[in-house]
Amino acid sequence: AGVIRPNRAARTHETYKMVIDRHLAGSPLATAKVDRLRPQDVQAYYGELLKRGVSADMVRRVHRVLHAALAQAVAWGYVSRNPATGLKLPRHQPREYRVLTAAETKKLIDAFHAADPKKQQARASLWAPAAVMVSTGMRPEELLALRWSDIDFKAGTVTVCRALEEIGRVRSLKETKTKGSRRTVPLHADTVAVLKEHRRRQNELRLSLSRHTPWEDNDLVFPDTTPTTLTDPSGELVKFPAGRLRSKKAMGRLFVREARALGFEDLRFYDLRHTHITHLLHAGVPVKDVSARVGHASAAMTLGRYAHLLPGSQERAVEALDGLLGEAAED
Repeated sequence: AGVIRPNRAARTHETYKMVIDRHLAGSPLATAKVDRLRPQDVQAYYGELLKRGVSADMVRRVHRVLHAALAQAVAWGYVSRNPATGLKLPRHQPREYRVLTAAETKKLIDAFHAADPKKQQARASLWAPAAVMVSTGMRPEELLALRWSDIDFKAGTVTVCRALEEIGRVRSLKETKTKGSRRTVPLHADTVAVLKEHRRRQNELRLSLSRHTPWEDNDLVFPDTTPTTLTDPSGELVKFPAGRLRSKKAMGRLFVREARALGFEDLRFYDLRHTHITHLLHAGVPVKDVSARVGHASAAMTLGRYAHLLPGSQERAVEALDGLLGEAAED
């Protein structure tokens, strides 16, 4: 903790702690003397994790944490060589994502919009976030960090400059991860209309709350509108007012549940971002423009993840071979 906490983001520290608690603390490696730990011991443990059904990506994460810890042991002179170096790791397995068609997107958004805010409050609360997400390609953590002051209704743009950070129950705002993530995104007229209606609904909700239900005014576009009382570790009740930062994790779970109830199996909230990017590429929007719109670090990153979706990419590849074998075939 003394090394990771001061030099890494809070989220990274939480991830390291999770990996240690879940996989490393109770492992044979934890009781082995560091100067007697061999590469084959570490490799064997990775193999054991895979046999137990731990995903390849989690094993790679375990390796990252263990390698960092052992590198520190080298730096402090406990060992001369990092026994987690040069090991064979399982291949990264990209997570499958689902892309909605235009008709499916309309069906989903319309169903959220039609939900009764009183009888189906949870479903209704997904309408505006889902509509803005699928029409801008923002990341969920960027979406939930938006303030009304970030939206220029006259120009029809939204400025993305911060992101939600969620560590346990503690939520806070931080600057976007990279320079490319900070951007101004032009909005479609339909998205502007959604935001205006959402603002009207939000103002009506604030007025309807009793004087005994405080609203924490953070100028958030998509706040948590449900006041909650929870018990902290010491056993005391803590009140969380409406208007506070909304949980990305909780909203993700809610989205999966409501989408499944509407017939959309295996659809995650993040898939709306993939849907946006995919439709732009299918429409022939230049990769560089798509990359800038969704905040990728570079166009190369966009290509690396979505090149197979570019319209006619395989056909153009075949056409580029015209004449390459012509003379040889004639000979």
